[in-house]
Amino acid sequence: MVGLYSSYQLSKDEFIGRLERGWKETLEANGYEPSPTFMGISLEAAKTHPESGEAHDYSLRKVDPESPRWHFHAHFWITGHHTAAFSHYEMRPDIAILEGESLSDAKQRLSTHYRPEGDEYLKGVADETLKELVE
Repeated sequence: MVGLYSSYQLSKDEFIGRLERGWKETLEANGYEPSPTFMGISLEAAKTHPESGEAHDYSLRKVDPESPRWHFHAHFWITGHHTAAFSHYEMRPDIAILEGESLSDAKQRLSTHYRPEGDEYLKGVADETLKELVE
């Protein structure tokens, strides 16, 4: 059983830095997209800030071109002219069976996404595009 959830608090270890204006357009131009949906419902849980407890203002994900069963998932809190960025690397929650994936593999991927252990959820990991924006 997959076991869905509606929200959870991110760790301080997932903070990767602050962004200036224009970050959203840059990320979208480099393969970032909104989280997948199923029948119009987002498959993403709301993420809350580790200090304020507020839900993220925006999130985007980028499928890893080297390992398409995984994605970089970034969450943003916008305050004035700056945006705090948090990111992690995890298995994709897409309901559809991915290319080259069996039904059994898809079930395992979804189970891992919703109940990761150890190196199945890597905190503070971002792709090069996002890392360059916060450096």
